[in-house]
Amino acid sequence: SAPAGAPDGVSVGMLVPSLDYYWPNVAQGAEEAARELDMRIVLRGSSYQLDTDMAQLTRLVDSGVDALIVAPRLDAPTAEHTIEWLAGLEMPVVLLERTAAAGPHHAVLESVVTDHALGAAMAVRHLVSLGHRNVGVVLAEPSPTRPHVRRGWHEAAAECGLDVDKTVEALVP
Repeated sequence: SAPAGAPDGVSVGMLVPSLDYYWPNVAQGAEEAARELDMRIVLRGSSYQLDTDMAQLTRLVDSGVDALIVAPRLDAPTAEHTIEWLAGLEMPVVLLERTAAAGPHHAVLESVVTDHALGAAMAVRHLVSLGHRNVGVVLAEPSPTRPHVRRGWHEAAAECGLDVDKTVEALVP
């Protein structure tokens, strides 16, 4: 039986930008949480090569899902249209690993994001605790998390007394 307060048979559409990298673990976590609530996840993978997520999103909505969890492409030319469309839906929408605002008053859409700056800072502090005095960073140039990882690395390195000018800070494709 469903837990108290859980809607019976609710399905949540989930669109992630790929079905590899760390996204399978994210989807698995969502599926496990949904199962505990007697809900189900309808998973779709998009592609970083596509200019729009609208075809996949439309299919999810047309399939009758009750809510959406979406990691949309925010660097695509169609991103603003996608965000406005999501904001206008008559169902709950949560952005995953993205933040965005929509409408004339720039209403912020609900979102959940990993604290990448904190993760990078934790990594620096851990390496320093092991005795390392030069901790560099290599960042993926197209990654939307790049500025956050860099900020966490830089702040923790300064806090630990490391000279970031004497180590590696590189961008890779």
